[in-house]
Amino acid sequence: MINKFFVLADSNDEGDRIRNWFKRYLSESEHIFIDKTYCQVANCPKQYLAHVLSKHGFTCKKETPFLPNINNERLVLVNE
Repeated sequence: MINKFFVLADSNDEGDRIRNWFKRYLSESEHIFIDKTYCQVANCPKQYLAHVLSKHGFTCKKETPFLPNINNERLVLVNE
């Protein structure tokens, strides 16, 4: 059983439509907001996104790259 449902959407009109749908059909969902200066979740710095998610109880850690020469940092949500 799911205890909590979180919504993380972009800070634009489409994100607002998504949030409104969840408010209407799943009113107990908790909404996570990002600063409007980033507009899209994909544009957020990884550290900022990790900080925002950690305020809602998520644990984030850096993913260890499979290939050491690739400089593509990713965050992984850890369910502990």
